[in-house]
Formats: sequence, C-alpha cells, structure tokens
Amino acid sequence: RECDYRFRVRLPRAAWASYVAGAVAAIDYPNFKAAVAATQGTERAHTYADVWSVMYALQVRADRQ
Repeated sequence: RECDYRFRVRLPRAAWASYVAGAVAAIDYPNFKAAVAATQGTERAHTYADVWSVMYALQVRADRQ
C-alpha cells in the first residue's frame, strides 16, 4: 500500500493532545526560523522558508477572493 509518509503513528487523541501541549510549553526560543537555522542548519531553515513562501502566497490569494 502506498502512503504519503514513510512512517505513521496511531495513538489515542488524548495522548496526542498531551504531547502537543507539552511540546508547546517547552518552546524556549523567540524566533522559529532562527532557532531552526541554529539547531538544524541553514539548509533546513531555507526549506522551511520555501514552505512558508508557498503557504503565504496561498493565503494572499485566498484573501483576494
């Protein structure tokens, strides 16, 4: 069977909600893009910036409608 992701996790909604809440509480940086560049490298930061650009353009087009 083909999937869009290499790995998939199945878990109860409450477990996922608890994980997300903990991850949000653990955020300790003032700027996401700068933190990505510092911890994961500039190539990944540029990839995230590319995704941001595509999503921003989508938002702008939706706002014009």
